[in-house]
Amino acid sequence: MDEIDPRCRVIRGAGRPGATIMAGLDADCDVVLLVGHHARSGSRPGIMAHTISYGAFRSVSLAGNPIGESEIFAIRAGELGVPVGLVTGDQTVARELLARTPWIETVVVKQALSNQAADVVPPERAREAVYAGAKCAVERAAQGEFSPYLAEPAPYAIEVEMRERIGEDMRKNLATLPEFVVVDEKRITTLAEDMDTGFRRIAYLGFADRPGMTRY
Repeated sequence: MDEIDPRCRVIRGAGRPGATIMAGLDADCDVVLLVGHHARSGSRPGIMAHTISYGAFRSVSLAGNPIGESEIFAIRAGELGVPVGLVTGDQTVARELLARTPWIETVVVKQALSNQAADVVPPERAREAVYAGAKCAVERAAQGEFSPYLAEPAPYAIEVEMRERIGEDMRKNLATLPEFVVVDEKRITTLAEDMDTGFRRIAYLGFADRPGMTRY
């Protein structure tokens, strides 16, 4: 913490409102920089590829298409009128986000070889590359070169496929929450009016197997 630029605000800890790392985002921000991100669940290759829950979810989809966290964050930022200007990570997350926001800067600091192996750029060179990419993104944002991502209309039809069968405790919890629909033994759907709510509902399903856990 003592090395962070004193002009920054830092949000840390569990129990953050909203879409976790986007908890500090508001409409006054000029650009979002996504540093150190990973590919969506099911991506091959992709270092630590997952969407929100690494262990609990087999896949997360939006309107029938697989989606990752960087894409969710781009949608959420777009709702507030804020563009995404940068993503750093492996080549797979860069490719996934470029498909939605082709104007952004990308910094590939590792070439994923599988979900657990990569050809990694050493930290000193990686820091230089991330700094250069962030500087370019901020300069381009100041020139008005980025646009908020608005191509995914609300409400958002979200489906989560669990890795394991939905247990009795989760079924009891979801029975009290009409915004969730249990489709079959592994799949759950929800319709969210905004992506802040959508993210929290997806995240909830990662711990909804705890008895009496009916808040998110």
